[in-house]
Amino acid sequence: VEPLGPEAAGYMSVIRRVQLEWNIGLSELPKSVIVKIPCATATNDAFESSGAAMEELDTYSFGKVSHALETKFYRLLEGEKQKSLLVPTIYAAEGYDSIQPVIVMEDYRNCSVVDLVDGFSEKQVYI
Repeated sequence: VEPLGPEAAGYMSVIRRVQLEWNIGLSELPKSVIVKIPCATATNDAFESSGAAMEELDTYSFGKVSHALETKFYRLLEGEKQKSLLVPTIYAAEGYDSIQPVIVMEDYRNCSVVDLVDGFSEKQVYI
């Protein structure tokens, strides 16, 4: 298990890369996955680093709603045979109504996050 680097700052979950070892040698089994566990402290830190401020109750509620929207988004796309968006394979998407709210997804190790304010360059759009 390894924490992601500084590029993972600003998220409202604890995010870890988990290396997997299998007893069988199937090449289609993932070598690693990304695990996202919603966390009120991470939500608060994300808001503080953005310059915004929220009360603890609001932070918890916002994190809960954000996690619910993310799990619903992945479940919605799960049923689509041909996706118009490149989304990771989702192995688990459990909401706050479960014992452990968590999202376990395919590890897109070589991808990077683009600042939504700056947006994509023309080259990135047409790759």
